[in-house]
Order: sequence, then structure tokens, then C-alpha cells
Amino acid sequence: MAAGVGITPLRALFETLPEDPVLIHWARRPEDLVLRHEIDTVAARRGARVYYSVSHPAGYRLALDAETLRGLVPDVARRVCYLCGPPDWTSAAQAALRAAGVPAHRIHHESFAL
Repeated sequence: MAAGVGITPLRALFETLPEDPVLIHWARRPEDLVLRHEIDTVAARRGARVYYSVSHPAGYRLALDAETLRGLVPDVARRVCYLCGPPDWTSAAQAALRAAGVPAHRIHHESFAL
């Protein structure tokens, strides 16, 4: 899971992690999804899933909560999760993953902001 510029390190992980990676990227606007073409190419090549969330325009924002995460990734509680984004977002993402049943030892995070 990435937010903003946190997508940079997670783009590399998305390409190299084994098995069935899922990437969820939150951004403010569609034009802020700067690596979208590369990520879509990796997803297509690997048969992996990727989801995008933008705050504007309205109607394209994914909630950062346990229900949404379980809806997108039903087995999220059994996965190892990597997070990178601004500090407040990273804290919220950790809380959502914990509420979705992901054990703390399977959540790896880095705050990354400009």
C-alpha cells in the first residue's frame, strides 16, 4: 500500500515480490499517479492486481479502513503488508490493517514525505 511519493519504493517491490502481490495506491488527483503506466504494465505481465484511489474528482476515493481492505484483498489477514507514504497516512494504514486482522509482525512500514 502506498500513498503519494511512497509509491516509489513500492513500485520496485510490486515487480519483485513472489506469488500474488496486490498494490493499492492512494493519491490526491489522477495526475499524481506518476508511475501508473509502469505499474499497470507490471500488473499485466504478472497477472497481479492493482487498485488506485484518488481524492479528486469525487467518487474515485477508496476508504482506508478494514472493510475496504478485506473487500479488495479477502485474504489480507494472511498476507505480509508493506506500507510507504506520509506519516499520518502510514499510521492510518497500519490501524486499518490491524483492524482487518493483519498481525503487527506482518506489517512493514516506512514514512516517506516531501
